[in-house]
Amino acid sequence: MDHTGIDIVAYKPPTGQRLGITVKSRTRSVGSEKSSVTIFSNRNNKNDREKLLNACRAFNCEPWIAVYVEATDGADVYLTSLKNYDLNYHRIGKTIEDWKMTPKEREIYSLDTAVNHIRIKFEENNWVW
Repeated sequence: MDHTGIDIVAYKPPTGQRLGITVKSRTRSVGSEKSSVTIFSNRNNKNDREKLLNACRAFNCEPWIAVYVEATDGADVYLTSLKNYDLNYHRIGKTIEDWKMTPKEREIYSLDTAVNHIRIKFEENNWVW
């Protein structure tokens, strides 16, 4: 879904939940792995948060956030509800809302049971470029 505020609509049959997921991703070169990922921008009359909320209302979904951060040796995927993000990570009044990737923040995410996390390790296997 392009330009709606959500990228994925997911359905969880056991609970009947319908999730409207906005996906944010970044590729990090060596030395920039700790850089934050922009979740919502409020610059230049842009309101990414409102787009997500409007799309979720239209599709009858709960708003969720997915963050994919790729580096040279692997990638991290985080998934959490907007509600959890707002309760624990949102900083009121910021023009740019972000998902921090410092070691301290990554440790906090690992302790938060409402943040789903997958670490993908890259391994070359018969790849010639």
